[in-house]
Amino acid sequence: MGIFNWSRNGAAIASGVPENRLREAVEYLVDRVNPRLRMVPRYRERLFLAVDAAIARARRIVDALPAPHEATPARWAADPSLRAFFAKAEDIPAAFGRAKEVGDFFAAHPGASEVLAVLGAQLEERQVFGAALHGDAVRHDVAQTTLSFTDYKVRMLGADETELKRSIVQRVFDEFIVQVLARLSVADARHQGLVQERSVLAAQLRALETQEAGLAAALGDPRKREEKRRALQSALERREAKLAGEGGGIESLERVLDALCDALAKPGDVITMGSRRVRLTRMNVVATPEITEPTDEIEFGTASVAGAPPRAFLLVRFPRADYRPRGLDFEAAAKFVI
Repeated sequence: MGIFNWSRNGAAIASGVPENRLREAVEYLVDRVNPRLRMVPRYRERLFLAVDAAIARARRIVDALPAPHEATPARWAADPSLRAFFAKAEDIPAAFGRAKEVGDFFAAHPGASEVLAVLGAQLEERQVFGAALHGDAVRHDVAQTTLSFTDYKVRMLGADETELKRSIVQRVFDEFIVQVLARLSVADARHQGLVQERSVLAAQLRALETQEAGLAAALGDPRKREEKRRALQSALERREAKLAGEGGGIESLERVLDALCDALAKPGDVITMGSRRVRLTRMNVVATPEITEPTDEIEFGTASVAGAPPRAFLLVRFPRADYRPRGLDFEAAAKFVI
């Protein structure tokens, strides 16, 4: 989609996106959140700067990401980041071979010799006890932290760095919409809950008032009935006040638009992206002063959605020549080629 192009031609605001593209982004957002938002006066103007700021922030983060790694078995031994992510060199083509998106990309780009991609992985930190040198003695009960990377995903791809970064920004924008929709869904469920509570309380109050004319009322304690009636009436009025505050029609859409603008202004509450530098041993143990074996510093990206544990990622280049689709046993097939 052209919304996320890096072009700076034409009028632009904070994000560097031409105004006509930003207007497209606003309509793209409204279509996916609630098309009825177009009924709200000046919805475009109110969303324009918020969308611009959100895209600008995403671009700043993406532009600051490290250069792509050459993700090949031949580079594994010389690249500390690849060694940290993969236990063995052959794990690299295996991970890419399992990704349908990689196969789809090469099929759609028959002339491409490589693909640039975001290699995502689940990051696990564990506290273990290991060996370390203390003076002239080796201790085997030293608390250490290890990192491991599993569950590889390759879902954002591009033919070059510009296209890859554009893909990342669009994916972030789409994920943002998903999370905002989830929030609005919770708010709608809360509204429906208030409506149901009001109906139940009104029914209970009507039943109590009906009972006041019957035999049970004549034999019962009038003070207790009055206390119950007042409690029900008070609870009913609180629910009605909340529902009145929420309004309906345009007022309700106004609140949705306000919530959307507020979320766009605080994207870090929805999606957080950053980077992490850490020094590791060859066994992925985090370096400490007690560790005397060789270590390497690596840097990788981190991303978290809606407060979930962050996933790690690297930007990588993966060559077509190393692509092995999952399910194909090339060694077995080679026996039949003489």
